[in-house]
Amino acid sequence: MAALDPEAAMFAAMLTGWEQQQRSRLLTKKTISDRVSLVRRFAEFTGTYPWDWAPEDVEAYFSARLSRGELVWSTVRGQQGDPARSSCCSANTSPGSLHCPPPP
Repeated sequence: MAALDPEAAMFAAMLTGWEQQQRSRLLTKKTISDRVSLVRRFAEFTGTYPWDWAPEDVEAYFSARLSRGELVWSTVRGQQGDPARSSCCSANTSPGSLHCPPPP
């Protein structure tokens, strides 16, 4: 049976695989949850999936959240320095990754 929304299914599978990878590295549940939440919020903000993200999306995301008063500078610095975004993308788009089939 084919998925109704293959991109959404792939994104969910990517996040599941990434969570498993982080657990295998003995990261805490809170760290994993925070990282996954950040990636989900970023995807929701952009309306796209990781394979379509661009550097300007990061600028727009943090600029919008700062201007709405949702974040403070220290949080932005922490999240920009957090390997969540980059490790999610690299873990799921690396050649031979078990977590990410090529985008449709």
